[in-house]
Amino acid sequence: MQVVTPVVKHDKVIPASAIIKAVLAVTGPRGAAEHKILRGTGIFLSDLKQEMLVSPAQLLTLFANAQSYANGPDVAFQIGKSMATAHLTGTWHGIGSCHNVLDALQIITRFRWHFCPLISMSIYAGKGRCILAFQDPFGCGKLWPFVTQLYGAFFVSLFRYWLGQRLACNFRFNFSRPRHVHEYEAHLGFRLAFNQPMLSVQLEMKELRRAFPKRDVFYRHALLTHLQEHTAARGSLLDIVREQIASRPGCTLSSLASQLNYSPATLKRKLKDHQTTFSELNDQVRRQQAIYLLSVQKLNNEQSALQMAFTDLPNFRRAVKRWTGHTPSELREV
Repeated sequence: MQVVTPVVKHDKVIPASAIIKAVLAVTGPRGAAEHKILRGTGIFLSDLKQEMLVSPAQLLTLFANAQSYANGPDVAFQIGKSMATAHLTGTWHGIGSCHNVLDALQIITRFRWHFCPLISMSIYAGKGRCILAFQDPFGCGKLWPFVTQLYGAFFVSLFRYWLGQRLACNFRFNFSRPRHVHEYEAHLGFRLAFNQPMLSVQLEMKELRRAFPKRDVFYRHALLTHLQEHTAARGSLLDIVREQIASRPGCTLSSLASQLNYSPATLKRKLKDHQTTFSELNDQVRRQQAIYLLSVQKLNNEQSALQMAFTDLPNFRRAVKRWTGHTPSELREV
């Protein structure tokens, strides 16, 4: 099976005018001049007159400048909120025509270049709840908390706009409790947990079934048609590597490199450019699989080990502990 050409950091695939406008709108009043925010991005104000495409690298440079030059620990949250209010685009308005929350999330995940280009989402459902697992598709590095703050605030504000009230969800972060936790509480709510094995949002199934007041089957169809016509069927390099690891037991760096028409050395270099390695991505995939089977599906050790191709239960328990920091029994209690 031939894998599509992956998107890497410098490929211009992200429709970003609304994001850039929101960044400038928030950072300007905080003392950050436009030329400082755009420095090193290759983006110019004249570009914003039409829908422009930028690369992940350009967007990350923009976010780094915003973090450096704008005052306040809430900059990313405010940018996300601004995107969902003052700079909400027609495409995002169209999501409000979806049937319900789950329908909207599935479309957002499928057409991520238009909606959440710097976050990959996987939806896992079972036992009365749903987990949205978030992963870094481009090696954001130290900017990852900024990215998650921005898109977290964006989603919270946007679903409140569509539903008329805040969506009841639990944010679980895979980094330490921040100094300014009150900003997380103000923008994301009080259902927060840190130092978790996986970055995710958890929702009860009843929340996913909440209908949108402005749902419209004809408008939804027009939205899907537009997205299909204006979206290239390509995933990021890291997403494709993760997908191949998950779908092909025993997948190796050499076999994947051959499938992507790279040499093993080239694939190693490209992964290094994204601040990761094949081994780290393999661990991420296995961690996510273990959490899904044990925490969401609530399978026992034997069932989980079988699905993950382990023949030895002690090795399975040790691997889960290494991947997640928790024992299988502890994950089932989460």
